[in-house]
Amino acid sequence: MGWIRWWVAGIGVMASGIGNPVSAFERDLGARQPQTLDIRPGPLSEALLAFGKQTGIQVMTSGGTLAFHASSGLHGRELPAHALEKLLAGSGLVAQFVDASTVVIRQEPRRASSPATSIKPAAVLPRQENLEPVQLKRIEVLGSLIPRVEVETASPVVVITAEDMRQRGFATVADALQQSSFATAATAYTTNSGDLWGAKTIGIFGLDPSFTKYLIDGRPMAGFSQPAINTNSTNLVNNLTTIPIDIVERIEILPGSQSSLYGSDAIAGVINIITKKYYRGASLDLRYGGYSDGGGQNRKLSFSDMIHSGPFQLSFGAQLTSVAPVFAYQRAVTAQNFAAGISPQRATPVMSAMSLQTGRQQLLSPTGCAGLASLWGGTVVAAGTAAVPYCGSVRSNSGVNLSNKDKSASLSTHASYTFSPRFQLYSDALATYEEQIQTSLPSWSGVIVDGGDEYYLSRSFAPEEVGGDAYQKQYETNASWALGGKGSFGEGWNYDLSVNLGLDRMAVREGGPVADAVTGSYGSQVAGSGLGTGSPDYDLLYSALTPAEYARIARFATVHAATDDDVVRAMLTQTSLFSLPAGDVGLAAVMEGGYQAWRYMPEEAFLDGTLNNLYIQPSHGHRTRWATAAELSIPLLKTLTLDTSARYDSYDSAGNTSGDFTYGIGLEFRPLDSLLLRAKYSTGFKAPSLVDQFQGGSSQKQYVTDYANCMTVSHSINNCAVRYMDTYASVNNISNPNLKPVTTRAFSYGVVWSPSADISFNVDYQQLVIHNEVLTESSGYVLKTEQQCRAGILDISSPSCVAALEQVERAPAIAGSGVLGNVLSVDTTKINLAREFNNALNAGFNYRLNLRRWGSLALNGAYTLILKHQQQTFPGDPTLDLLDNPAQAQAVEFRRKANASLTWSRGPWTATFYTVYYGSTPNYAAMTQGYGAPYAARLPPWVISNINLGYQATRRLYLSFQLNNIKNSMPPFDVSQNSAGNFPYNTGNYNVFGREYFIEARYQFGLASSH
Repeated sequence: MGWIRWWVAGIGVMASGIGNPVSAFERDLGARQPQTLDIRPGPLSEALLAFGKQTGIQVMTSGGTLAFHASSGLHGRELPAHALEKLLAGSGLVAQFVDASTVVIRQEPRRASSPATSIKPAAVLPRQENLEPVQLKRIEVLGSLIPRVEVETASPVVVITAEDMRQRGFATVADALQQSSFATAATAYTTNSGDLWGAKTIGIFGLDPSFTKYLIDGRPMAGFSQPAINTNSTNLVNNLTTIPIDIVERIEILPGSQSSLYGSDAIAGVINIITKKYYRGASLDLRYGGYSDGGGQNRKLSFSDMIHSGPFQLSFGAQLTSVAPVFAYQRAVTAQNFAAGISPQRATPVMSAMSLQTGRQQLLSPTGCAGLASLWGGTVVAAGTAAVPYCGSVRSNSGVNLSNKDKSASLSTHASYTFSPRFQLYSDALATYEEQIQTSLPSWSGVIVDGGDEYYLSRSFAPEEVGGDAYQKQYETNASWALGGKGSFGEGWNYDLSVNLGLDRMAVREGGPVADAVTGSYGSQVAGSGLGTGSPDYDLLYSALTPAEYARIARFATVHAATDDDVVRAMLTQTSLFSLPAGDVGLAAVMEGGYQAWRYMPEEAFLDGTLNNLYIQPSHGHRTRWATAAELSIPLLKTLTLDTSARYDSYDSAGNTSGDFTYGIGLEFRPLDSLLLRAKYSTGFKAPSLVDQFQGGSSQKQYVTDYANCMTVSHSINNCAVRYMDTYASVNNISNPNLKPVTTRAFSYGVVWSPSADISFNVDYQQLVIHNEVLTESSGYVLKTEQQCRAGILDISSPSCVAALEQVERAPAIAGSGVLGNVLSVDTTKINLAREFNNALNAGFNYRLNLRRWGSLALNGAYTLILKHQQQTFPGDPTLDLLDNPAQAQAVEFRRKANASLTWSRGPWTATFYTVYYGSTPNYAAMTQGYGAPYAARLPPWVISNINLGYQATRRLYLSFQLNNIKNSMPPFDVSQNSAGNFPYNTGNYNVFGREYFIEARYQFGLASSH
C-alpha cells in the first residue's frame, strides 16, 4: 500500500502549488540552511543513510535501485539538494523531492536533454513503484560468513578504523595492532631477533605469532618467507610492515579459535585488514616526524584518487615511506652499559682469551689492550679482574639499532564493472616493496693451539674497523591480486567467485668474517697457519684493523626466499533460506582450493660454511589444499539465535595427505534490544608449516652455556665459571617430518550492553586449550633441560629427559674431575608440545556525549587480562606456569594490558588523548631464577600517552599535529639486568624511543572524476 501514500502525497503537493509557480516544498527547500555533513566514501546505500541521519530527510527508493552503486562521499557545509547531487554524481540516478522532508531516488529517464544527475521537481509517482526507506546494507562481519546488519555476533570483534589510527597517533599498521590490548606477547619491539630482524608481528594472548590468521579483504596474506633459523621459532609469520597505513579502511580483530570459518592458523584469532575501495576524489597526504631525542625521522607521501565512468569504477592509492634508524647511542639509557643496577657497571668483552686447560682468562699480548684503545670512540680498556682480565668497553653495544632504516613503496587498486544490478566484476591488487637495513657489528671466535695449551678466543670488530659494511640488508616484495565476480540470482541468493594470488619474495644480504679454513681468513692468520709460521699472531688479535684490512677477511652473501599462497574460492549466501516462526534462517557455504609453496635458497658461502662457519641447506617444497565450509544462522526464538559452522580442510604434500574437521557452535541471546548474551564453543587446527615439512636444516658453531657443569662447579648460573658459561659447540637445527597438526578447543562467553545508541559495554571470557603445539627448541632450552634432569628437578626417566640427554653430545669426562665432559654439539629440533592452556578476559566500552554548541565527546577503551597461561612439554611432564613462574618461560608476556581514548570534536577542530597501559612483568632475576631468588620482583606498570590535534583549515585542506609519549616516559628499568649490557629492560616488551612528533597535511583536490 506504500504507493497509495506516495500517490496521495503527490496529488497534495501538486494541489498546494496551483496558482503559484514555486511549490510549497520548494519554498521549504529554499529556506533550508546549509548543513555540516560528513559522509564517508562507500556504498551509495550507506552514504544516503548517513545523509538521512544528518539532515533529517527521509530517503526512499525502490528495491534494487542502489545495487552496486558507490559514492565518493562529501565533507563540509552544503544545502541538502546540492549534497544529494554530489552523492549521486556519476550513478545515473536522480533525487526527486516529494516534500521538504522526503526524497525519492530513482533511475534517470533516458532523455537526451536531461543532465546526468539532478534534483527533480515533484511529480505524481507511478502507482506500480514499490518504494521503501533506504536501509543499511547487509555486510559480512568478521566471525560470520553470512551477511548481516548486526555487528555484534556470538564472537567478539574489535574494530580499529582509519580515523582511530589517525587520531591515536599510529604511524603504521604494526603500531595499531601492537598497541591493542590483545597483543600481550613479547614481540612488540624486537628488531634484532636473529633472521626475523626485518619483520614486525604480534602475539595475541601471549601466544605464538604464527597462531594468528591474517587476511586482507577476507583473503589470505602471503607470509614472510624468511624463517627464524637461529631463534626459537621456525614458523613463517606475517610481516605487518608491508601494509601501507593510508590504504587501510579498518582493521578487524577476532580473538579465539576460528578454524571452522577460516581454516588453518586461526587458533589465537583472526585479523582482517580491510582496504579502502572508495575515495572522495584526488587526495595528497604529507607527513613528517621524528623523536625529540634524535633518530627515527619519518617521511610519508601518499596519493589516492577514484574514477567513475558509467558502470566502471577505479580507485587507487600509492604510498612512499622513509624512516631513519634509531641507534642505541642516541638514547642516554642505552648509550653505555647499565650503571644503576645491583651490580657495578662492567665493560663488555671485545677481546678475550681463555685457556681450555686451566679455565683462566688472560691477556695474550705483552702490550695488553693498548692496540685496541682507539676503538669504540677510545673507550676500550683493560677490564675485568686480575684473575679474569680482558679488553672491554662500556660502549661497544651502543652502535646497534633500536629500530631499522626502512624505505617502502606501495600501490593499491580496486576496480569494478557493474554489468547489471545482479552482477559485478571486480579486481583488487596490493603490492609493497620494502628495503630495511640493520647495523650489525661482526665478531670472530675460535680455538687455537699454542704449545701444550688451547685457547678459546673471542674478538669483536668495531665500527672504526668495519667502516660502511656494518649492516644487514633486506629486500622484500609482498603482493596479492584478486579477480572475481559477485552477484545475485533467484530470491535472495548471492554468490562470490574469486581467485587470489599471493606472493612474498625476499633477499637478505648478510656479511661477516670468512671461516677459518679459508686461506687468508682472520682465524688462519691468528692461528699462524695463514702466515706459514705455525705460531699464533697475538699482535693481530690485539691490534685495530683498517676498513681495508677488514674487507680482505670478510665476505657478503645473500639468502633468497619466497612463498606463494594462491586460492580459488566460491561462496554462496542466503539470508532467508527458509522462515521459522522466530525469523529467517541464514546460510553461507564456501569451497576453496589452494596451492602453497616455499623456497629458501642460500648462496654458496652459506652452503659450505665459508661465511662465519654457518652451514644452511637449501629448502623448498609445495603442497595443495582444498576445503569446504558451511554456516547456518538459526533463530530459535525471537530473542535467541543459534550460529553453527563446520569446515573440513585437506592437505596434500608430495603424496602425504592429511585432513582436519573443525566446527563451531554459538548462541546469541537478546532478552532486550539493548542486551546481548553470547557464548561459543569451537575447535581449531594449524597444519604443519611449509618450514616444518621442508626445511633443509642448518648448523653453526656457537657459544652455549653448560648449565649442568655450571651448577656442579658454581652452584649458580650467575657465578658460573667462564669456561662453562661460554662453551664453544656446534648447534644443529634438525627438521622433524613426523610433526602432527596443532589442534585446539576453545570456549568463550560474554555480554554486550548498549542502553542507548551512544553507550555500550562488553565483557568476554576466552578459554583455549592447545594440543600438539610445535616448538623449535633453543640450545639453551635443551641444555637447561639436561641440567634439570641430571639434578633430579625433572624425572630423568620422563620423555623430555630421555630426549634431552640424547640431544647433547659431550666429550668423555676427565676421571676424578667431578664434572661432565665438555659439550661438543647440541641438536635442536621441533617438537609437539602436549598441551598449552590460555584463559583471558577482555572488556571494552564506547561512549558518546553531545555537548551541543560545545561539540561532542567520544570515549573508548579496551582491557585484557591473561588469567592463565600454562604449558606442558610432554604427557607426564610437570605443567609449567608461564605467568606465575617466569623462570619456566622462554618469553615474558604482559598479564594486563589496556588502552583508552578521549576525542573532542567541534566544527573544524578535533582533539584526541590516547593512553596505553602495560601491566607489570617479572624482572630479569625472576625470569632467570624464579621469584624466590634475591632481587627477584615484578616491574611496575608502564603508561604512555599520545595527543592529536586536527583542524579542517578549508574544505580541501586538513592539518594535524601528533605527539606520542608526551611525557617522554621510559620503561621501568630493571636493576637486576646484566650490568655488562646496555639494555636494562626486556627488549621484547618495551622500547626507549621516547617522545615522538608528527605533522601532517592532507589536501583534497576535488570530487572523484566521473563521466
